[in-house]
Amino acid sequence: MKAFVLTFFFLMALASLFGCRHSPAEVTDAEYRVLSAYAAGKFVGEEHVRQIVIFNETLGGAETPSGMDDLNNVPGLKTVHSQVYRAFLDANLHRSSFHRSFTLPITYQIVTSSEMHSIFGTPVDIWGRYYEKYPNSMGLLRLSRVGFNSDGNQAAFYVSNYCGGLCGGGYFVIMEKVDSKWKVVQEVQVWVS
Repeated sequence: MKAFVLTFFFLMALASLFGCRHSPAEVTDAEYRVLSAYAAGKFVGEEHVRQIVIFNETLGGAETPSGMDDLNNVPGLKTVHSQVYRAFLDANLHRSSFHRSFTLPITYQIVTSSEMHSIFGTPVDIWGRYYEKYPNSMGLLRLSRVGFNSDGNQAAFYVSNYCGGLCGGGYFVIMEKVDSKWKVVQEVQVWVS
């Protein structure tokens, strides 16, 4: 039953995307570099992962990720990382679309809501159908826009990974550029399934 409820909420989130198709700003090259560094560090090298599947629309606008209110209790977020956190909130006032601009060391797919609806629209063996179409993937990755501090050396974003009925998690991530490479300095788990 829990798997069905989680899948239902996931489908509702996908369904909400059908009505909102404006893209006020393009995702920048700097955002793609940060998100690529995160995805490569998080998923590349896992034994079964041979491809990354990324949902084409960013989180944002009226769609607030579940549990984001809990970030108010994260130590250091409103003090040490307050500037980049505010930039994250501002960057995500509206949705945007991702294009094939990620730089990843393995194959990746950008998928649309209609592609996901064709898989998740029927409640029988949805994850079996998903992994049949996207074998050896880490599930479905949803990403927000990236907010940067004024120096451009800190970045904040939200990521969720759906990988099955009771498999998935959402994270608020802060990265910092160290020696020209983006490194995770804080990753706060917002939800887990």
